[in-house]
Amino acid sequence: MATSVKKSPIVVMAPRELHLRKFYGDGGASDTRRFLEEIQAAWESQRCETDREKRCLLWSHLGVEVRQELNCLLDGDTSDPHKMLALLSSSYGERRSISALMGNLYTKTAPGRILHGLLASSKGGV
Repeated sequence: MATSVKKSPIVVMAPRELHLRKFYGDGGASDTRRFLEEIQAAWESQRCETDREKRCLLWSHLGVEVRQELNCLLDGDTSDPHKMLALLSSSYGERRSISALMGNLYTKTAPGRILHGLLASSKGGV
């Protein structure tokens, strides 16, 4: 006597991929912070387990100028994705205005030294 076995369909749920935009570094501090949060969420949702997988995902969502900047800051060693995120945050996540940064630069430099350096370079000697 044959018994009929009712087969149920097998359903496979793939993890939902997050839409990541490219990061060009020109959107200000809040844009940088949002991008860094999106990348970290994508690492988790796409189950990026190795540094290589994380680095590849991050690298593929960076604009050319941002890639060049990271290459320069890291002397070409882009193997650590967490270090790359930290540099993106410090390089593109600055919240102070240009005038505040210039004031900070001036107060940390010997008074008049910046002006002296500019004058000397314009005359052809340093």
